[in-house]
Amino acid sequence: MLVADYRNLTENLNRKANVDWHSCVSASELDYWKTIAEKVLVSAKAVVCKRAKPEDIAQFESAIKSIEWRFEQFPERIEKLRRKSEGKALSLVH
Repeated sequence: MLVADYRNLTENLNRKANVDWHSCVSASELDYWKTIAEKVLVSAKAVVCKRAKPEDIAQFESAIKSIEWRFEQFPERIEKLRRKSEGKALSLVH
């Protein structure tokens, strides 16, 4: 893999972990986020870039950890979104 592509992948992982994660406002959006993030993560873990500098590798590994950390947060966050959705549905009934 070219170093430029490696850096772009790193940026994509960071975007998934930080921007896309925070953009999810419903449980269904978060479920979809997880599906996409899992696919991206599996692909990323198979990547090798022999010409990457140590700081490129460190940033890449940090981005991987960021996605994995979001997976750890996923159950709590999706539960909150589901409760929020249920609360809105109940308030519409009253």
